[in-house]
Amino acid sequence: MATSKNINLPMLKECCCGCTLRTGTMIIGFLSLIAAIIVSCITIVSLNTLQHLKQAHVLDIALEMIVLAVRFVQIILSLLLIVGTHKGRASYICPWLVLSLFLVLIESFYLLLMACELIVGTLNSQIFSLCTHISVTIYFLLVVFSHYREIQHRRATAEQQNNVYYNNETKEVANI
Repeated sequence: MATSKNINLPMLKECCCGCTLRTGTMIIGFLSLIAAIIVSCITIVSLNTLQHLKQAHVLDIALEMIVLAVRFVQIILSLLLIVGTHKGRASYICPWLVLSLFLVLIESFYLLLMACELIVGTLNSQIFSLCTHISVTIYFLLVVFSHYREIQHRRATAEQQNNVYYNNETKEVANI
């Protein structure tokens, strides 16, 4: 079973434009929060419109409800990301990473379906925007994951230093 120490993912030293990983993660948290709120509002309007249409399919309404539920979870996890970054708590950051990775995988599968349609000659106009969105989200994941590992590394270093201090103090007491 592989542990996180065995995974060799790239670790960024800074975010775009030279800002720190902490600042970049805060910006990503706020962008994620704003995007989730906007998409939730659009989905609520869409659901309201679908419910008033007589020809609306149950599947369309169910899909919109799923999107709305995921976006509400994203709002909560974006807030956790912001708080976790502010307080230096890696455990608050991890849920956002998991959800974002899950969403990238779903979007990548959807992109693959669009590519299959492209092979048979149907061009979906969303293919380019989805490629851009997936690329930016993967970069955001790398920034946040790098900050997550930075927090873990700082905490492990602090614990090591505390252990060395207490061990030296114990030896001094034993010598007295």
